[in-house]
Amino acid sequence: MRTKSAQDISMSFLVIYWLGMLFTFLYLYWEDAFVAWICVLIELVCVALMIVTKVYFDRWGPNSKRALHRARPEARLTTSQSFAAQVNIDVRGAGRGAGGAPLLRLAGTHVARHLLLDARLELPACWCEAEADNPKEGSSDHSGRGSGVAGGAHGSVLQAVGKMAEAALAAAGLPVLGRQAQAFPSFRRPGAAGGDAEAAATPAASNMLLMSCRDGYVAAVWHAASSTLSLDLLAASDAAVGRMAEAAEALCEQLVVEWPGSRVEASSVARLPRAQQKQQQGHADGKEVELAEAAATKEESRMAASDAPSNAVVQACGVIATVLLVLMLLPQVWQLYRTRRADELSHVFLGLMNFGLAMLSCYNLFLELRVFFVAGLLQLALCLLTQAGKVWADRYQRRLHASQAGGRLERALSLRSGAGLEWSKFAAGAEAAFPLLRPAPSHAAQHLLLDARLPATAGAAGAAAGAESGAEPASFAAVAELLRGALADTGLLQRAAALAPGAAQAQQARQGAAQAQQGGEAETALFPCHNGYAALVWHADTASLSMDCLAVTAQSMRSMGAAAEAFSAALAQIYPGSKVAACSLGRLPAGGGSSGGGGS
Repeated sequence: MRTKSAQDISMSFLVIYWLGMLFTFLYLYWEDAFVAWICVLIELVCVALMIVTKVYFDRWGPNSKRALHRARPEARLTTSQSFAAQVNIDVRGAGRGAGGAPLLRLAGTHVARHLLLDARLELPACWCEAEADNPKEGSSDHSGRGSGVAGGAHGSVLQAVGKMAEAALAAAGLPVLGRQAQAFPSFRRPGAAGGDAEAAATPAASNMLLMSCRDGYVAAVWHAASSTLSLDLLAASDAAVGRMAEAAEALCEQLVVEWPGSRVEASSVARLPRAQQKQQQGHADGKEVELAEAAATKEESRMAASDAPSNAVVQACGVIATVLLVLMLLPQVWQLYRTRRADELSHVFLGLMNFGLAMLSCYNLFLELRVFFVAGLLQLALCLLTQAGKVWADRYQRRLHASQAGGRLERALSLRSGAGLEWSKFAAGAEAAFPLLRPAPSHAAQHLLLDARLPATAGAAGAAAGAESGAEPASFAAVAELLRGALADTGLLQRAAALAPGAAQAQQARQGAAQAQQGGEAETALFPCHNGYAALVWHADTASLSMDCLAVTAQSMRSMGAAAEAFSAALAQIYPGSKVAACSLGRLPAGGGSSGGGGS
């Protein structure tokens, strides 16, 4: 049911299933030809129902492509067939039902959703020559909105994309509050002349552009070696999600118009998804078991009046048929081991399996009572072993992925700081999220995502109580200062200047007192770091925050992990009772090589 197509049905399972049907047919034909043909027809109907059900779930089920397109904000990018064919867009779910922060129980207004765009640009020859001849494109921009990135005579791709993104955000009702550019030392061209001293003295080309807007931000990373552009568009409120999707659609259209032949891929990640996922999965098992028991009782009452044959060969054929029907579980066990969760067991398969075994066991009941009990116990033991083995395999794989992705951070947060860490993977098989892109081996980007919920007394609701008791409530400036200190201690913060945390508040203050009283708007702070960046989103009404740390090298990822560890420990120490959830997400896989070790 959760596989990609109906062709994924196990061939070995079908072979064993047909062998069991053959032995059952021979055994029943020896006894009663009418009963044998009825059993064969029932088995054929069961096989047809399994295939039809599989095709239905693939095309119209809750996990089909149609349902996924209707449930995600980036579906607007593919509503138009002509536009989808022109842009060559491929929508993939990077975080489908991932449950990134199960420890958090936040208010309904707390939304943080990523819209990730990766574009392979078809640049003309003049753009490529301009990129090679003009290394001095400017490394930073602190002049605020509309200032742009200082560029060469021919301009730069990042500068052009920044202007397109700013225009798209403004048209969607999300004006840009500030922007700044950053150069990654590891992205310097390997054939550049000069040693380390000359490379340090020469300003490098800009590789990253950060733009802060209302209730969100946009981060663009340009990989000149592979002509690949990675865009992260974050919306931190319900109203901003739709507007950010409109801005992304306009930006995709502009990219294709500017550089025809470009390829764009989109995916979405719900940082804090809705807590309505595992409520409708515990009811199907009970119904299937009741159906099997009812069928068994009916068959037993109908066949109890028959005389038991005395031929030992006939009984041996019945036992062989029962064993073969039970053995068809073994190939399915391996296929279930490769799935993600124990909840994804095919209830249709289990129902048909129980029905067939119950029917055969009831027929063996009038042969000998001992055979019936042995078959029932064997069936029950195999089902329990399947469930237990699947649960164990899931837990073992989660522990293995957690130890590979960031065991040091996980142990520090869960054992030493007492922050209550819950380590989870955003998307199984995330390394295959973007098959159309073939980046260079050094092209790797790894996200480290932290979501924290401070105690209720630390939010805006507990500000009055905190003032009476003398305790200082949590504020965006205090939390941002903690993050700035953690980044500075690990040597990631290249300069003290970052987007001012109060820029969003100053912009909102000019809009009048009426809008200021509404509240609930998110505040953002962006910190450009060495080969990466850190972004902080603060929700004052719920006293919760979301932090994104991006690193493009293995060394910077380890430094980001140390900074996140120090930041979480400081939160747990200053605000007792805080809860922190962490997860990692590989944006683009490393294609191999020693310099691309950022993904987990």
